Amino acid sequence: MKDSESTQDRTVVYVCLNDDCCKRGSQTIYDELKAEAADLEHVEVREYICFGNCDFGANTVVLPDRVWFSGLRQGDSPVVLQYLREGVASPTHTGKVEEELAETTWELLELDMEDEEADDPEPAHKNASGR
Repeated sequence: MKDSESTQDRTVVYVCLNDDCCKRGSQTIYDELKAEAADLEHVEVREYICFGNCDFGANTVVLPDRVWFSGLRQGDSPVVLQYLREGVASPTHTGKVEEELAETTWELLELDMEDEEADDPEPAHKNASGR
């Protein structure tokens, strides 16, 4: 991240790449978002190990907007891209996460972004293997 860029100046898209979500196509969603969002200014696409909403995967979370896409399948990256480009969130793929889980997840991810901004440490979204 550039020194002049803050968490409010960028959008981060986290894509769950844990087993349940990968079985539903999240690796393809991640790869497509990474490629397609490259031309979107201030958008970064990141892997995430698990959001804990496995029953409704594949899951993708957008910050700082606090939008949670669930029930995504391979080929659904246009749903997220539409949101990134036009601000339109598909009701078919949102609203499927318990409020308490969502709030806890937002807080953890926002802390990760703040920590990264403060001193650019190893982001919390990576596990021990560097993923």
